[in-house]
Amino acid sequence: AVRFEGRQDAAAAAAEEEKKEEEELIPDPNAVKPANWDEDEDGVWEPPMIKKGSAMDFDYSTFEKEAETIVEGKQEADSFFSIFKKGLEIVTKVFEKSEEQKIQDELAKQLGELSKMRDELKESEGLLTHDFGEDNKFLAYYGKCFKKVIDKYTYEVCPFGSAKQDHTNLGVYKGFGDDQQSFIFGDGTSCWNGPKRSIHVKLVCGVKDEILTVAEPNMCEYVADFSSPLVCDGAALESKKKEYKRLTGKAILHDEL
Repeated sequence: AVRFEGRQDAAAAAAEEEKKEEEELIPDPNAVKPANWDEDEDGVWEPPMIKKGSAMDFDYSTFEKEAETIVEGKQEADSFFSIFKKGLEIVTKVFEKSEEQKIQDELAKQLGELSKMRDELKESEGLLTHDFGEDNKFLAYYGKCFKKVIDKYTYEVCPFGSAKQDHTNLGVYKGFGDDQQSFIFGDGTSCWNGPKRSIHVKLVCGVKDEILTVAEPNMCEYVADFSSPLVCDGAALESKKKEYKRLTGKAILHDEL
């Protein structure tokens, strides 16, 4: 009797599981009756059943965009029928997304991620190959650029990167000068009947990171003074802070250095 009851319980459980699976199935909303389907011979056509959730999730952002496109593109009366018709058109467009389009969207997403990873790898390689000075004190300048307008020209210095005068390339970073007190940039845009542009950026003690002066003593050979707290010793930096506060009435915050 115990064995018979166990079989009944197992059969009931199997039936319950089968019923549950059936409840989870719905007709495929994207299925289309084959053109050669003959109801006299093949019977009444019914769409195949699929699990709930297999259909594409509703994309509200696409719905909104399609709504704007359709409503703006048509001048129909705002009757109930026209509104209902517009709704049908919007829903149809949302769910018309083909498998090919889905694959293309996923591919574009993956390519974007790959490009991001390459940029991060390139940045990591730069951190490993550059000399950032004693105790890596110039590491704080990596990836940063500093601009200043001098004599109607906008100068830009990117330590460990490049230097520019407006859109003209003054050179790419070549390394430190003597005693790590300057940045050397070379192989910039060639001058007319002259050498390739270059700039020697001298670092001077100052409370803020700032281009101070730029000059061109020789044709296409530039020199600049760049204020930096990183080349100050403790006493000199404190003196510069006091002088800055006296002249401007403002104190230099730690985050500004």
